[in-house]
Amino acid sequence: MKILLKLVEARQSCVRIVLDAVAISSYIAKSKMRSACPVVSDRAKYI
Repeated sequence: MKILLKLVEARQSCVRIVLDAVAISSYIAKSKMRSACPVVSDRAKYI
């Protein structure tokens, strides 16, 4: 049972890392869009 728990924990941390990476990349993309064009930045807030 302990091995199963460790596998579940490892999978959760892996998912967390992937979600963090996706969030960071989308944040970087949004900030690049904002700096590129002020009109886009107003629309990016609602996305």
